[in-house]
Amino acid sequence: MDFFHRQDEARAKTTWLLFLFILGIVSTAFLIHLLVAFIISSLQEISYSFVVFDLRLFAITFLIVCGFILIVSIFKTASLKRKGPHGIAVSLGGKLVQRGGGSARELRLYNVVEEIALAAGCPVPHVYVLDKESSINACAIGTSPENAAVCVTAGALDFLTRDELQGVVAHEFSHIVNNDVNLDTKLIGYLFGLEVIALIAAIVFRSTLEAPISVRSDRSSKDGSSSSGGVIIAILFISGALFLIGYIGTVFGNIIRAAISRQREFLADASAVQFTRNPEGIAGALKKIGSPGMGSHIANSASVQASHMFFGSVFQQGFLQSLFQTHPPLAKRILAIDPGFDGVFPKTVQKNRWSSSSDTTSEDSEASAQLSDAAAAGDDVASSQIASFADQMSVASGSQPSSPLGFSREELYGSAFGVMAGGAPPTDEFKVRVDDAVLETVPQEWDHFLVDSVAARAALYAVLRSSSADDAQKQRVIISQSESAELNQKLDSAWMRIETLGETSRLILARKAVPLLKTLSLEEYQTFRSITIELCQTDGVLDLFEYTLQALVIRELDLYYRLSREPKIRYSSLESVLSPFTHVLSHLAYEGALYPGDEIKAFQAGMSVVNVSANIVPKENCSLAAFSRALNVLSLSAPLVKQKILQALYRCIAIDGVVTEKEAATLSAVTAALGVPAPVWHDWR
Repeated sequence: MDFFHRQDEARAKTTWLLFLFILGIVSTAFLIHLLVAFIISSLQEISYSFVVFDLRLFAITFLIVCGFILIVSIFKTASLKRKGPHGIAVSLGGKLVQRGGGSARELRLYNVVEEIALAAGCPVPHVYVLDKESSINACAIGTSPENAAVCVTAGALDFLTRDELQGVVAHEFSHIVNNDVNLDTKLIGYLFGLEVIALIAAIVFRSTLEAPISVRSDRSSKDGSSSSGGVIIAILFISGALFLIGYIGTVFGNIIRAAISRQREFLADASAVQFTRNPEGIAGALKKIGSPGMGSHIANSASVQASHMFFGSVFQQGFLQSLFQTHPPLAKRILAIDPGFDGVFPKTVQKNRWSSSSDTTSEDSEASAQLSDAAAAGDDVASSQIASFADQMSVASGSQPSSPLGFSREELYGSAFGVMAGGAPPTDEFKVRVDDAVLETVPQEWDHFLVDSVAARAALYAVLRSSSADDAQKQRVIISQSESAELNQKLDSAWMRIETLGETSRLILARKAVPLLKTLSLEEYQTFRSITIELCQTDGVLDLFEYTLQALVIRELDLYYRLSREPKIRYSSLESVLSPFTHVLSHLAYEGALYPGDEIKAFQAGMSVVNVSANIVPKENCSLAAFSRALNVLSLSAPLVKQKILQALYRCIAIDGVVTEKEAATLSAVTAALGVPAPVWHDWR
């Protein structure tokens, strides 16, 4: 999966969507003008051709129809943004799944989502179960990776193995990481505008059919007139014609859905294989969907407008599905992953033995404290080569894959290379040793701090505990004055344990806690935000760890609570951001220098990637404040520019053959500020 090219393609698709949308509006407006011309010519006995070519009438009709469709589309899109992922998920029949809560199958689902989120290097989204849907399906919804949700049907939880569920969730994460969810949400809003005329006309037509007898009898009793019959016929004719014309908009809408989503599903399947390193997982899920009596149909009527968001087609088999296919045929998708597929789907699918159990397995208990092997995504081939990727993988279902490159623990390399270099295989030059501190994970004993927003806030406050006893005491006073007694009680436990966690583990703990903070009210979040910033300022110095934590946590939550907006793209070439780029590269070179002169070698190695000459910034000018200002400028770069930047930074890190904790933290700060997947440094278990 090449995240950056996919981001660039998403922008191009948005332009294509806008073109088709405008074409649909113009076509609808023109056909309605023909209908209006026919009505006027019939009533006034004027030549039809004369009325059709009346430019004034055409302009009035065109402006009214286009204005109406645009207003409806804008209103619908704004409504979806106000609702957010939660509102859309609820409209689909979703029930929120909390970390550590619910049944065994819901716990397993949350663990899988959390694993893939860490593997993908993106925020953990909200998790919902469509508990009234017995088919196998899932969808990702939202407006950005920071404001997204994953919905999974009850049927998927009941009938899929853990590996298969992981494959389905990883597929949805491809749509989140590549920000397809934003385009999908816009698509619902835009297409509703095209379809609304047909919807209104259908309501009027149906209402008129149900009313004529009572209307006629009422009017006849007053004046004996039968004129109401002509009025009713006229209403039926006009509403029927408008329905047929409006259906043109519906056809355009379905064509747009199909055109945008079909090829994207192949790419998401490829990404799922890269994330999980297990092609049999997603292939098995697709095969079960093809089993007689199973399928991926969604009964909720709201799913039709969101059909392009789902893992499988929401339509039942038949004419509608074949006419407006939003997904490639199942057999083609499976063959792309499993070239040996014989085209035969399983006759029956058995429920999982644990689907109704209240006990969790040890597998899932351990999963919540470990990074998934999916973190090594993207290091074999690009997503477009999914078939050859599947050929290279021979992983038995349920087993842990080993390194296909045969690296020892001392020859690790980051999955970040797969993201930054577009999934290309690493060369010997990029085989690097990762310090043990970078590979730390969060002990399972911290799980009870990740069950609600109060405990999560206590954990995050503890993460920021100063190593100085005096400063730590000041921090406790700040928290106790602003937070509840319940939170301060939980903080006592976290405060004592936090000293055993290294910086990497603290950052992972913070990332796991963020979804729980999205349940806060805006006022509660603003209190948490101000306390967090104040804790970082206790000693009067903002260090790299504190900056990274704020970049990871505050940035995501500010976007979620709409206290800030996604930066707009301003720079489309590296040359236009050369100065801030060299500043960030210089900062990273100094952080990773073990011996005098290493920083020059690292800086030059990074610059060689972008084929631009520049001098390293003097160390005295590389303050954290200047680093932050430079990142703010780089965040306005186009996706392909960000890719070059991160490739250069990775080369800078890897040139000495070792990744230090400071280098890993700096790169995490960069990726958080740029709004791209964060690298996960992972050993092959």
